[in-house]
Amino acid sequence: MTSRSRKSLSLKEKVCILKKVYEKQHLKRVDLAKELRLPVSTLNTLIYKRKIIEESHHESGFSASKKVQSGKFADVEKVLLQWFNQCRSVKIPISGPLLMEKAREISKQLNENCDASFFSGWLHKFKLRHDSRQNSCTLAVSNLLQACRFAKQDCCELKLLSSLELATRRLESTTKKLLHGNLYDAYEGIFLEWLYEGIIEEVPVDEINLSGNYLPYRPVLKESSTTPIRPVFDAYARMKGHPSLNKSLHSGPKLIELIPDILLRFR
Repeated sequence: MTSRSRKSLSLKEKVCILKKVYEKQHLKRVDLAKELRLPVSTLNTLIYKRKIIEESHHESGFSASKKVQSGKFADVEKVLLQWFNQCRSVKIPISGPLLMEKAREISKQLNENCDASFFSGWLHKFKLRHDSRQNSCTLAVSNLLQACRFAKQDCCELKLLSSLELATRRLESTTKKLLHGNLYDAYEGIFLEWLYEGIIEEVPVDEINLSGNYLPYRPVLKESSTTPIRPVFDAYARMKGHPSLNKSLHSGPKLIELIPDILLRFR
C-alpha cells in the first residue's frame, strides 16, 4: 500500500478551497474533493474550521502562513499584529528588534508579565506563524539600492544598466547566506536605521526599470568589532564586457590626503 504525500496548505489556499465549496454546493463532497485533488478528510476538516480560517485570514493578512496557530502569547500577538499591519500600510520599516521591544511594551500594557519571553526564539516563531518576513514590503535587505553620481560622458548608459542584473544576483546570494547563518535580522537592522536617517532610500517598484545604476553589496563579519556585521558596497563589481560603476564615474579629490593637514590645524 503506497502512502499519499501530504501537502501543507497556506491560509490563502484554504480560503480559495472554501470559496469553491460555497460555489459548488450541488456537488457531493467526495466529487468535490476529487476535483480539488484533496482527501475527503482534509476537505471535511477545512469546512469544519471554516470560521476560524476565514477570521484568521481576515485579521492577519498573512496569507502564506501554513497553519492557524495562536502561539503562547495570543493576546499580545493579536495586538502586535494590528500594530504591525498599521505600520506596514504606511510603509514604516519594522525590524526584528523593534518587534520584540513592541511585544514587551504590549505585554506590560496587558499585564501579561511575560516580557522576558520576547527574544529571538519567539521572534522566529512569530514570523513563521504570520510570515511577516515574506509579506513585508519594507525590509531593506530585500530591496536594491541605487547610487546616483556623475557619470563619464563617454560611458554607454546601456552598459551601466547591466548593474541591475548584477546587483540582483548579489542580493540573492547574500540573502541566502544571511538566512543560513541566522544573521538576517542584524543585517536588516542596519539598513532600516539608514532608511530612518535618510542615508539611503528604497527604489520604487515602478522605477526599477528606468535609467539608473545599482550598487551591489555584501556582508562583512568581524566579531571583535563593535559592529560585528556590516554592509560593504562594491563599486568595482562588473559583468563581463561591461565597465564597473567606479570606472564609469569621474574620480573626485583624494580627501584622505587632507586628513593630516586638518589634524595639524587643531590646537
